Amino acid sequence: MRALACGAFGGRVPMEDRDDALHELLSRAFLPGGGLLDAETFADVLAETRRVHLKGKEVLFARGDASDSLYVVENGRLRASGPDQSGKEMSRDLVAGELLGEMGVLSGEARSMTVYAVRDSRLAALSKSAIEGLMSRRPQLMMGVLNTLIARLRGAAPASRATGSCFALAVVPLGKGVETEGFSRRIATALEEMGPTRHLDRAAVEGRGGGDLDDWLNRQEDAHRFLVYAASLDDEEWTRRCVRQADHVLLVAGAGDEPAPGEKELALIWRDHGPTSARRSLALVHPDDAPCPSGTSRWLAGRDLHRHYHLRPGRPGDFGRIARSLADLAVGLVLGGGGARGFSQIGVIRALRENGIPIDFVGGTSMGAIIAAACAMDWDASTMIALGKEAFVESKAFREYTLPLVSLLRGRRLERVTRKIFGETQVEDLWLPQFSISCNLTAGEPLVHRRGPLWKALRASGSLPGVLSPVLDDGQLLVDGGVLDNLPGDVMRSLSGGPMIVVDVTPDRDLSPRCESVPSPWRILRSRLLSRDDLGMPGILDILTRSTTLTSARVASEVKDDADLLFRPDVRDYKMLEFEAIEELAEIGYRHALDVIERRGGAAQLLADLSQSSHSAPACA
Repeated sequence: MRALACGAFGGRVPMEDRDDALHELLSRAFLPGGGLLDAETFADVLAETRRVHLKGKEVLFARGDASDSLYVVENGRLRASGPDQSGKEMSRDLVAGELLGEMGVLSGEARSMTVYAVRDSRLAALSKSAIEGLMSRRPQLMMGVLNTLIARLRGAAPASRATGSCFALAVVPLGKGVETEGFSRRIATALEEMGPTRHLDRAAVEGRGGGDLDDWLNRQEDAHRFLVYAASLDDEEWTRRCVRQADHVLLVAGAGDEPAPGEKELALIWRDHGPTSARRSLALVHPDDAPCPSGTSRWLAGRDLHRHYHLRPGRPGDFGRIARSLADLAVGLVLGGGGARGFSQIGVIRALRENGIPIDFVGGTSMGAIIAAACAMDWDASTMIALGKEAFVESKAFREYTLPLVSLLRGRRLERVTRKIFGETQVEDLWLPQFSISCNLTAGEPLVHRRGPLWKALRASGSLPGVLSPVLDDGQLLVDGGVLDNLPGDVMRSLSGGPMIVVDVTPDRDLSPRCESVPSPWRILRSRLLSRDDLGMPGILDILTRSTTLTSARVASEVKDDADLLFRPDVRDYKMLEFEAIEELAEIGYRHALDVIERRGGAAQLLADLSQSSHSAPACA
């Protein structure tokens, strides 16, 4: 009678079939030239082999542990993490057929890395004493181990297959308001745009036709770029497996549900949450006609989330945006500071939207931060222009002069109109993930605003030193982010992970005087009071505004070189405080963006280029 090994959910596989598979894997690990171990050698190795089963996120061994065994991965995926020879932290994934732990066994030194299971995995283990006995009886086996060891020391890829590139997502609804099957299938459909995808619910797994479940899941990973597991808090056994198998867990809830984590969520998602766990993110589902979200901070409290998302199921592109973000392929839009010239970025956003170029993540500095917030609010171009007029023209905020002890302008009008326009919206409430940059003068470093009152973050990001009074926040003095980072592409790269679109509105040359010498203050004042011709000398506000961005010019140059798509509208003929030209500037940005898209072969070709982007060179001359 044949011995049988039971798989989860009723699957069974004959041991002799498993031994055939193990014969191939052990041969791959121990024979550097390929082929199969002869029957006698394989029987000898098999007699010394023990099977090790690990659940997803379970640690095989930790750095500093004794090196008592080497392992061959049968199925699943493991991850080794720790310092390399230079001391830099690194990690690598290990898939079926790969050998691990051989260095410590041969050298006798303690483990240099921590290895844990990314998925439910099975390994064949050989103890140190078993290896020593096998090597003395069959020295040819040493060649395969040495071959793997040498490849690792050289930093080369292992000889065995090194796929392990499948991304597994577990979709877990938190309440009754979200239909699991429909939501997870729509996410799977969106991921299909980026590669072969398989949707897995419990019924699909149970109907697989028998066989070992771990082996079957391994084959699904080999055949697909994405696996989407549809879980349910009502099915604890299945949900625990989904979470163990996942690289990322997406929690889904109705925005109107109770925000505090429930007992089932805590038990299944958070109680075993640790450094080896998958990332956790949250998607809040809103009605299609919902205004800007609110109260997001209550959902974030008590959850250690990687990201959160807002979506409206009926809105085209919302599922695609979340899918790209989960796969670290989100398209990021970076908007630079530049005073009134930044209004040209409204036209760029309009052109991108009209041509179906996705904007998944948006951030900026100073005026770029304000336009980024308007974009993240999902306002159209006409709304942005109307509110821009209200904020910068009708409010006369840049005529609110004061005794210049801290700044030339008081800034109270600008603060009032900013609060009126954006209300009590928090940064985390925006439809799109958004950030803004200010300069923390107290700490002498840039500050990235990702949470808290939106109006305050924007006011800080645009507080031109010497022009507008600084913003006080928790004992810190905040001014315009352009002092240190006027084009924050480095921040976007670290957050979005995908292609980066950059809009730069700062000319290489600016404020060229048209006079032989600096006119006296009285002559300038007389000319302005009498509305005479411009004397050709920039004013103090223009000089201070331009000076703000010069210190970050080198960083901005590197960002432009790194951009996957670069827009540079020609706005040099407009002054940085020429806010009344908002409509002209928006039109310039729009026409420029359309021209760039056309020169790139049209929207379809540009989308293809962005999806294939290597982030190696700017896409716009």
